[in-house]
Amino acid sequence: PLFAAAAYGVTMRTRGEGTMDRLDEPAALAAALREAREYTLSIYAHLDEAQRAFPYLATVNPPAWELAHLAWFHEHWCLRWADGAARRPSTFPNADPLLNSALLPHAERWDRPELPPPAVEGYLARVLDAQCDVLATRPPEDPYFFRLALHHEDMHAEAFLMSLQTLGLPEPARR
Repeated sequence: PLFAAAAYGVTMRTRGEGTMDRLDEPAALAAALREAREYTLSIYAHLDEAQRAFPYLATVNPPAWELAHLAWFHEHWCLRWADGAARRPSTFPNADPLLNSALLPHAERWDRPELPPPAVEGYLARVLDAQCDVLATRPPEDPYFFRLALHHEDMHAEAFLMSLQTLGLPEPARR
């Protein structure tokens, strides 16, 4: 287990035997994406609204921004550049300057009124559904970006656990 997970005694989400070998298979990759999202959302599910209002710290991201960033990353790399086509627009308003961590400095990620929880939750769900639809109906020849998005989400799950630990917030329910 990684640092934050170990400190909380939480076992990091793992995939079944041989699953990593099957991530070239569209159905297995879609299942892994759904499983990762379920795990990600479960990490903050036990927090109330006040606990999700993280104070500014240079070592953590605000939850709404980080969750929206996850959806943006999946959409950007798996859906907006699909099939070698010209980049499609995001389904989330102003997504590129707002959610691309390379463009938005850390201090500017806080207090973003354009990221209310229902909008972020809807964006997460829309993007995941679209990814799974692509994998079911017209899977990419090379699923590299879908696998990249999956591993990026796993990395953020660890960051979410680290944020809870850093802020002294209660650990999530053990899975």
